[in-house]
Amino acid sequence: MFWNNANSENKKIIFLFALTILFSMLINTFHPYLWGPDEPRVAEIAREAFVSGNYVTPHLCGRPFVEKPPLHFDMIALAYVLTGDATAEVARLVSVLLGCVMLGVAFWIGYCWGGLRRAVLAVSLLIIMPQFYRTAHFIVTDISVGAFCSLALGLFMYYVYWPKVENAKWILCLFYLASAAAFLTKGLVGIFHIGIVIATFILLRKRWDLLKRMLSPPAMLVFLIPVGVWIYLFYCEGGLYFLHEHFINNTIGRFFHIQFKITGSQLAFTDIGNDSPWYFYLKRMPVMFSGVIVLLPFIFWDGLRKLNILPHKWVLYSEDFKKNNKGWKAIIFGFLLQLFNGRKNEKIGDKQKDIVLILFLWAFLPIFLLSFSSIKEVTYILPSYVAIAIMSAVWLDERLSLNDKISHDILCFALIVIPVGIASFTLAPISVSVYILSVCVWMSACLLFAIISAIKLCLTRTTFIICAILLCLVIMLNTPEVMRTTNLNRKCHFDLAKNVFDEVGDNPLYIFGGCETLRGSIPFYGRRSIPVILSSERFKKVLSSGKNNFIIIVDNCLNRINKDREIALILSHCKIQTLSHGNLCENYILISAPDDAIYYGK
Repeated sequence: MFWNNANSENKKIIFLFALTILFSMLINTFHPYLWGPDEPRVAEIAREAFVSGNYVTPHLCGRPFVEKPPLHFDMIALAYVLTGDATAEVARLVSVLLGCVMLGVAFWIGYCWGGLRRAVLAVSLLIIMPQFYRTAHFIVTDISVGAFCSLALGLFMYYVYWPKVENAKWILCLFYLASAAAFLTKGLVGIFHIGIVIATFILLRKRWDLLKRMLSPPAMLVFLIPVGVWIYLFYCEGGLYFLHEHFINNTIGRFFHIQFKITGSQLAFTDIGNDSPWYFYLKRMPVMFSGVIVLLPFIFWDGLRKLNILPHKWVLYSEDFKKNNKGWKAIIFGFLLQLFNGRKNEKIGDKQKDIVLILFLWAFLPIFLLSFSSIKEVTYILPSYVAIAIMSAVWLDERLSLNDKISHDILCFALIVIPVGIASFTLAPISVSVYILSVCVWMSACLLFAIISAIKLCLTRTTFIICAILLCLVIMLNTPEVMRTTNLNRKCHFDLAKNVFDEVGDNPLYIFGGCETLRGSIPFYGRRSIPVILSSERFKKVLSSGKNNFIIIVDNCLNRINKDREIALILSHCKIQTLSHGNLCENYILISAPDDAIYYGK
């Protein structure tokens, strides 16, 4: 659509921008480190699906992991199939591609609503959000939820306002397919953003005609068939225990921070996480949005103004104010009015108001409602990042000079980002300090360029230079060599796994306890299945089997079970080795049973 309407110069600059964004996304993708607790768990669950061929019920260390549906794990497993091996790089590439889907939605909606500059601004603002960039480079299921929810809501907007009549039914089918994918990634939580935004919009606008159109049975089957087939197969494998653990304990239990146990279940109950205060998302906004946080008050006010929610006396335009006021105070106040209320001659029709309302609900309603949940994570509201980026792009586009040539601005964006990306490949592996210093010097020079552009009133160029600088900082802070110098390295078991397998070799290895980082990273790095031991009875039998078995255990767990006399007796005949690297969250113990082990029960 936009490609056919673009001239040859614009096509070249769009192509350059796309390559710059793709290059930025691929940076920091191909490294072997898994950061706990999510990355090792997700990568290993996908590896076990790849090995076993079970794409219905996720498994971790051979035990069912029913907290989440299998789609994200299956996508990674299929990537393993295509490449022939289970590696961290391949698993992370899936997240990168899903992040590109979110960027694509931001570009698409921005272009449909206001043209090329608005679309490019939306992509630039989304990619500089630190939490988006990090999640798109982490092996986590939330990036799938962000991608599929954003795609579904984008298709909903397009279905309502922009499609050709002959394509409408296909767009509705794609909407339900994206919604099904969101459900098959994270269950009911996966479609929370989609359902709450669309339902609230229909209720506020009283669009019952739209509701009737969306409840088309043929289109709904696109959602119901894959979801129904998975639920049936899931039930066949685990019965009511699987359904209870997934839909009750993992959904309702995590929302209210209550463990809903069911008698007779052999599953390890869902970890319902840590309770967080209601202001969690307000507190984490700098981490989530970085420089875009400056625009949040303006886009919130702008949305309320365009929806005619604000009292008329609050909406004062700079043109009217300057007529009756003179001096430097009038200039400053007029500038602030321009930031908040825009131009007086701006007319907003019903269609534009509906678009603003959908984006407003998409951006802020899930954040508000999820603040009532006991369990909160910055990645739970990932779909809202796209709407905030689009609204911020619209706000900037309406206030920037219309005469600025976007081709020159995108070229500046690329020429700032690409050298930092190249430096992350070449300098960071050699010397982290040299890399950081060189990037900081380069950013200082670019900042001076931004100041000069602002003085010359090249505001669009200034905006793109600032976005490029912020993106370079995000890239630098997410470079693996830099991250390994931070506390995040305490959750990386890469070196630990190497030492474990140097010691164990091909001998049988077991993991005792429920540490998911350990349960994920050790078998994944070792490319082998490692059973988990969850009871002291099983612990005794493994060490008393007369074979040269190995068990890795967290040291505080060892101190606890060592109080058992029988276990203490067995351990007195075992070789116990402390695996401490000084930077891990916990110390680990490697226990090896001697060849002449005492037989349990004799």
